[in-house]
Amino acid sequence: MKDDGKTLVFDFAPQPDSAGDDSFEHQYTVECIKMVTGLPDAVMLQMQQTSAIQGRQSATWGVNTSEVPQPQMKVAPMANGELSASWTYHPDNGLDVIMTVVD
Repeated sequence: MKDDGKTLVFDFAPQPDSAGDDSFEHQYTVECIKMVTGLPDAVMLQMQQTSAIQGRQSATWGVNTSEVPQPQMKVAPMANGELSASWTYHPDNGLDVIMTVVD
């Protein structure tokens, strides 16, 4: 967590499974991230389908806090608004994601 709770950084290690399936641990982590941030399925699919050659990708989505559970950790209070994410993927490094509250 960075920027007084307004930025989350995720570093997903590369998966050893050559079939491309996520491990249970990564699936659980991603589901938690989706639940707390309201991450749309479309953005998650974009992340999963990003290749190394595409470079850094980004997306922004609206958040309705009445539909998103508030985390039980010290983060900036989340108000209705927008979140932004940027990410890169490389087979040797995995998926790296930065999520930020849009002011």
